[in-house]
Amino acid sequence: MNKPWLIIFTEGHPDIDTGFLYPELNVIFENFEKIVVYPFRWDNKPFEYAFPTNVVFSPDFADFIKTISYFRKKVYGIRSPLFWRYFYKVKTTKLSSLLNTCGFVALLGNWINNLEHDRGNTIFYSYWLTVPSLVLSFLKEKRRVIYFISRAHRFDLYDERGDYVLN
Repeated sequence: MNKPWLIIFTEGHPDIDTGFLYPELNVIFENFEKIVVYPFRWDNKPFEYAFPTNVVFSPDFADFIKTISYFRKKVYGIRSPLFWRYFYKVKTTKLSSLLNTCGFVALLGNWINNLEHDRGNTIFYSYWLTVPSLVLSFLKEKRRVIYFISRAHRFDLYDERGDYVLN
């Protein structure tokens, strides 16, 4: 069997995550045919580090996120089963945030679902426990993603460190 692909979702390039990702990627790169990193935010600053040749950073995810309008998020949110699942469980003051989150989840789910990859031989990895983790969990439920990992950090684990709608 060929080595698997690894698709990583992370927060930003280059100033946020490259310092975190660099040591990890230098340890694991040999285990994968290709590693594609999709950051939420992208600018064209040069990398501080030299990454292995099978590691590719792509601005496609960040470019897609820039195209999502406020109205589009609301439309997708109101049509989302996730929104209706939590509609009666959140405070009225949080409904707008819930609507935005659910719309964002639906849009990102469509984008991730359409990525080219070998379904049985790709591991998805959300470096932060943020929206991509939620999206990947739904895609796994629908059996569109087989393997995914999500890393939790302090603000993911402790309420006083993060501000989440679905608490």
